[in-house]
Amino acid sequence: MPEGEDDYFFADDCVDELIDAQVDSVRPTDLIDAANGMGLFTLSEDPEGLISCLMAFDNAMPRWDNNGWPADALRSKITGKRIFRNPDGTEMKVGCNDPCPCGSGKKYRRCCGR
Repeated sequence: MPEGEDDYFFADDCVDELIDAQVDSVRPTDLIDAANGMGLFTLSEDPEGLISCLMAFDNAMPRWDNNGWPADALRSKITGKRIFRNPDGTEMKVGCNDPCPCGSGKKYRRCCGR
């Protein structure tokens, strides 16, 4: 957090600028450029984690080039399988005999992996 900045106002401004950058572009690297322009990488203790969060943000936001569908939702609709993400924003690799990440208690192949 920059010195003298209110936490809530700074976070609100960052989110507004990231949404504007995501809406104005079709390249995910523009989000990284916007975050770099705001100085988020110098403030972050984990720059790689910040990149993962930015990519998860980009995948969750509706895109005009996908007819309003977020990238993850569109991929789920096309493949018929849900996409699960780790806490750091990376895509979770789930084996067919692993427990389903949705929390149903079933194996992935009998639940969301159909």
